[in-house]
Amino acid sequence: MNKQERVFAILLGVLLVGWMVYNYRTGVARAQARAAAPAEAGERAAAVPPAETALTAVPEAPQAEPEPAPAPAAPLEPEVPVELVGDEWAVVVSSHGAAVKQVTLNGFTSRPGKPGADNPPVTMAFDAAPALALTGLPGLAANASYGVSRDASGRSALFKAVTPQGLAVTRRIELAGAYQVKVTDTVRNAGESVVTLGTNGVRLGVLTRGVSKNETLSLDALPAALGAKVRYGDKDKETKGLFGGGGGGCGGAPSAAGM
Repeated sequence: MNKQERVFAILLGVLLVGWMVYNYRTGVARAQARAAAPAEAGERAAAVPPAETALTAVPEAPQAEPEPAPAPAAPLEPEVPVELVGDEWAVVVSSHGAAVKQVTLNGFTSRPGKPGADNPPVTMAFDAAPALALTGLPGLAANASYGVSRDASGRSALFKAVTPQGLAVTRRIELAGAYQVKVTDTVRNAGESVVTLGTNGVRLGVLTRGVSKNETLSLDALPAALGAKVRYGDKDKETKGLFGGGGGGCGGAPSAAGM
C-alpha cells in the first residue's frame, strides 16, 4: 500500500467514526424528545380544568298507593248474638260471620281487689274485627249472615250459610277445656259450577284492650303445639306473684298498674 492509499484509508475511517457518533447523538435526542412529549401533554391537560356538568336530579314518579279493599256491606238480616257458657268463662259469637265478638273470663277481675259490681270480670271485646271469621271464600263475605241453632248444653252452636252459587258452609263452635274454643268448618259445593279454593283463611281479629293491665296478665298462654301444656297466669312462676285470692280473681296485694 503506497502513501496515497494510506491517507485515503485514514480519511475513510475518520468519516465512518464521525458518522457513527453523529447517528448515536441524533438517536439519543430523538428518544429524549419522545419521552418528553407525553409529560408535556399531561401537564397541558392538567392545566386545563375539566368542564363542570350540572347534575339534575330526576324526580321519581309517584307510586300509587294500593287502594284498600272495600268493606263488605252489612247483611240485611239482623245480628243474633249467641252466648256460649263454660265453667269459668263465656264466649259471645255473632251470627254475622259466625265469629267471636266477646270473651269474658269469670275467674279474673278487671282490677285488683275482690270481685263485685264495681270490679267485673275481665272482658275482651272484638268489636272492631271479630275473631275467627272466614275470609276469601267465593261469594261469602266475612260478615255474611249465618243461620244459628244452639245446643241444649249451651256450650256449642251450629252456624250455616249458603252462597247464591250453592257453596254451603257449616261451622260448629264449641267451648273445650282449658279456655280453648274448638271450631269445625265444613265446606260443600252443592252448585253446578266449579269453585276454586285456595285464597280462604281465618281472621284472628282485633282485641280491644281495657284500661287495666290486669286484663293482659289474665290472658293465659295457650299451647302452640300438640301436647303442650297451657300456662296459667296465676300459677306460672313468673306471674303468679301478681295474682292473689279473693274468689279466684286478682287479689288486692300486688297491683299490676305501672308494669
